[in-house]
Amino acid sequence: STHYFITSHVFLVPTMIMSFVGISLLFLHVAVSVTIFEVGHYQGPIDSLPEGEFPTPERMTKLLEEPILLKGAAKTMPAINWTDEYLFKHFPRVRLDQVESEKLETRTAEVRQNEKMESFLKRYRQESIYGISTVPKEMLDGIHLLPFFNCGGLTKNLRQHLLWFSSGGTASVIHYDVYNNQYCLFSGSKRFAFWHPTNSKKIESKEFGWYQADEEDIEEQAYGEYAKLNVSDVDLARFPGWDTLSWKDATIEAGDCLVFPNSWYHHVAATSERSLAVNVWFSDSSNFDQESCDKVTSLGFNQTKSIFTFGDCQYSDEETECSLKRAWKRHHKNSAEKTEL
Repeated sequence: STHYFITSHVFLVPTMIMSFVGISLLFLHVAVSVTIFEVGHYQGPIDSLPEGEFPTPERMTKLLEEPILLKGAAKTMPAINWTDEYLFKHFPRVRLDQVESEKLETRTAEVRQNEKMESFLKRYRQESIYGISTVPKEMLDGIHLLPFFNCGGLTKNLRQHLLWFSSGGTASVIHYDVYNNQYCLFSGSKRFAFWHPTNSKKIESKEFGWYQADEEDIEEQAYGEYAKLNVSDVDLARFPGWDTLSWKDATIEAGDCLVFPNSWYHHVAATSERSLAVNVWFSDSSNFDQESCDKVTSLGFNQTKSIFTFGDCQYSDEETECSLKRAWKRHHKNSAEKTEL
């Protein structure tokens, strides 16, 4: 009996050890799941400017080299007050021209078009949907072009604007923009990862999962160029190159804006709270227009504050313009109202 007891435990112990090792290995296998923010060589946050400071029009017109975080740049814009209650009261019937049926972007999801704001507000907190829409014209005066657009020539190069609206938890594919980007957040928090354009030969390869929807007509609904990998669970066995790249990040809170150049690869992830942002794309300007700066100064504008709203401007692939006359009337009306008060 005693002999059996000892013998049984001699065999049991190795069996228990092997079981433990197996469980441990299984645990380690699960633990290696990593997000895109956990791979590669992190170089720290991008440069930032404190609240109230902006790049000059001359600097922005000549060359935008790297992403910049502008703290508090959107705090004075009316859109900072776009709560659900406000939107339901003031813009119930404006239409969102595109609402996607996914939060983890794959660029293959079904899209609902021309949904009324009141309909979107009733369902976006319960359903996994993401409003990605041209800003309705009735809402355009709620967003400002930042002060470096006041003069110099950049208002001739405004291309397109978009509203990004969800209950949170969204994640984009890794991609690049063909134009420069002003991106302002009015609700929630988002984290951006940026990879320098010098990595283009690596990133835009099959080894990194790069996909060109226009050339690879596999999925009819897909569009554009992007890295086709799961950013929430990066498969490093399949795409080990992502673990070799250097990258920077930026975390923006409600009231902050980002400005970043075209061709920078980036990924955007929102926290689980309500998220509302607006961006505008603009192309480079070859010449700095000093006369336009002299003109806005002569009209009495404060060059440290935004002059133009999105509603003052045109957007096109061709040369655009913003109405200085419309902006002047609005500023003087606001000044008169403040004087009366």
